[in-house]
Amino acid sequence: IISGLIVETKTDDVGVINVYLKAGEKQRVECGFSAFEKDLASKLKTGQKVTIVGEFRESESKEGQPALRFCMPVKK
Repeated sequence: IISGLIVETKTDDVGVINVYLKAGEKQRVECGFSAFEKDLASKLKTGQKVTIVGEFRESESKEGQPALRFCMPVKK
């Protein structure tokens, strides 16, 4: 579970949505939503504070950008 400020969102050609949360000065966390969750993920906007639950994937993480997959927003 992670909470943070959305600094960017991207959608690919098959409907996968990636949301990027600010994690530090030059770091961010990539949260990947499957195309099946696009209705939920498409409501998330840059500048919005969110809480997300997802599965950490070391193999898909980059330097300064850990990756979470199968993400879902958490309602408080």
